[in-house]
Amino acid sequence: PDEEVLVDVGTDTSVEIEADHEGNLYQWTLNGTNVEGANAPAYGITAINRTNMGTYRVDITNPAVPGLTLQSGNKRVLATATVSGTIFENTDVPLANGVVTLYRITDVGAYEIPEGLGNLTVNADGTYTLEKVVLDDYVLLAQGNPVQY
Repeated sequence: PDEEVLVDVGTDTSVEIEADHEGNLYQWTLNGTNVEGANAPAYGITAINRTNMGTYRVDITNPAVPGLTLQSGNKRVLATATVSGTIFENTDVPLANGVVTLYRITDVGAYEIPEGLGNLTVNADGTYTLEKVVLDDYVLLAQGNPVQY
């Protein structure tokens, strides 16, 4: 079955399959491309980041059964990070009343707001924290309360 796993950026993790039978040959792929040296029932992913996150799958063959290839379900392994900062209304005065929204840049030039990352209230000291943000290309929009500002 297909599965999605969120892992903190920089953390080691692994993908694995329970199909360790004598004579089986394994080839893990990442986003459809063979991963060099990933030829066992488990593959260790070192320090997950944007270059090694994505959809993993393993192809299993066995010389005793020529022409048969078994494929695992997709395991989407995504790196996440915490995004935080402080919004200022001018040089040294924090924005005390406003919201931040994170927009992901898509391949077609549009933007989309990831679930749970739109119109988040800024703290009274101008700080904000966005947890478990999947690594990607984003634009962050900060807006002061239009009545106050």
